[in-house]
Amino acid sequence: MATIALPRSIPPHRPSSTVGSVSSISLDTIGAAQAPVPNKHLPVCPPGPVPLDEPNTPPPSPPRDDELVQPSSLLYPPDKFDRHDSGLLAVYTISPADVDSAVDYVSRQPLPDPSQVFPWLHGLHPHNHIQQAFFIARHRSLRKTPTCVRGLTLVKADGDLTFARLKGAIAPQEFLQLNESPDFLEVDPRDGFCVRNFQIQAAKSAMTSDIVVYGENEAVVRQLGLKIADAQLRWRQRHETQGHPIPEYNTFVCASPFAEFEENHKEIVAIDSKGRLTGRVLDFSSQERKEMYNMTMASEISHNVWLGPTPDLTFEGESQFDVFIECSDVGRLDPSTLRALAQSQIEPAQRPYIDFPSSGSILPPTWSQAEADGIAYFSYSTGRGIADAWLQLHTEQKRNFFAYPTDVALLTCIEARLLHESPVHLDKGINEISALIKEPAWLPGLDGSLPSRVLSHMYLGNLGHANNPDLLRALGIGQILSVV
Repeated sequence: MATIALPRSIPPHRPSSTVGSVSSISLDTIGAAQAPVPNKHLPVCPPGPVPLDEPNTPPPSPPRDDELVQPSSLLYPPDKFDRHDSGLLAVYTISPADVDSAVDYVSRQPLPDPSQVFPWLHGLHPHNHIQQAFFIARHRSLRKTPTCVRGLTLVKADGDLTFARLKGAIAPQEFLQLNESPDFLEVDPRDGFCVRNFQIQAAKSAMTSDIVVYGENEAVVRQLGLKIADAQLRWRQRHETQGHPIPEYNTFVCASPFAEFEENHKEIVAIDSKGRLTGRVLDFSSQERKEMYNMTMASEISHNVWLGPTPDLTFEGESQFDVFIECSDVGRLDPSTLRALAQSQIEPAQRPYIDFPSSGSILPPTWSQAEADGIAYFSYSTGRGIADAWLQLHTEQKRNFFAYPTDVALLTCIEARLLHESPVHLDKGINEISALIKEPAWLPGLDGSLPSRVLSHMYLGNLGHANNPDLLRALGIGQILSVV
């Protein structure tokens, strides 16, 4: 995977850490015969002995917990909050205003040193020998729960997150065993290997956090709060028995009406009491849907011709289109229908829906449905060569699309026919058409896909893109920031 960036002026700013500037690879220094960008996961050993002038110094050890700046929180120590005891357990009452302040405060705290929380956050189950062997071989001393973290976890007592949800709130069953002996869930994977394990992060974070339980049923909120406090006590005692004491995390309860959050603390309300997204809190799932919609929504690529996904039948903008041509693997080529539609002087009673074969139905199956067909039409309608059309659809028309090597083979094969039939080149002969076909240096190395535009100035690509500097230059990309 490679991260590549478009040139863009960046205003001066204050560095947020002491980490030095990240080196980048300038494409201006890369020639056509430049050696491929290496995959750093594959070790490369130069021949000969280790140079004497380069001492073989081991990397510095990660800082110990007692060397780290301990996290700060508005909830610790909890002396200013009303305490309610039940045997060995205790919970604290917190107001909506204090919840708001605590959420805002913790969001502004610096993140802990990654070496102190990973690989614990990856999930190191004692019986998962594959996971253990991979991570412990690199971080032998980091099997323990980190003590440099004091997070904040919001828990909705009834577990229904479809309404009245605060920023980042989770359900009790996501991290807690709700039985007679409450305890934190054992979420570390018992088998298999995965570096990310996003699905366990909420539970792992709750183990190293103060926890706020909120809801309008005071009895339910307090009962759940005591169960969580019980789980925290067991968690702390277990670590003390193992000779690894951890910070004391506490449980807070808030039984105020949710309307108080909606009226006075709107900035931490993600979903209101009627189940509507407020838009004030970033929700990654809904944001992803929004970004995917914006990225793939139909756009005009030629006069009166729009390219996009198959529209939802309830799509509000559907009425602006007169004809739908849908590309699919089961589509049939029916020129007579198109010809009759174009020549007819009578307005059709219903909006015509026409099937058209996708590229996957012509060549071996691919995931690309309309992409190759769209490139072919753009080449035909504008008189551009395939390589030029491929680039211009992305750079000028702002279309994001994905294609395959088979699409490259198909389109370059029919390029001469597309240009010969193009209305732009009606007055040109076959020799003139052939002279228009030029293969840029980047085309042989194109696997069909272009780097993905993730920001206006940044792309995410792969090693194939990083090793094709001519393609990157053609896209206006001037630097390779990292290759992983």
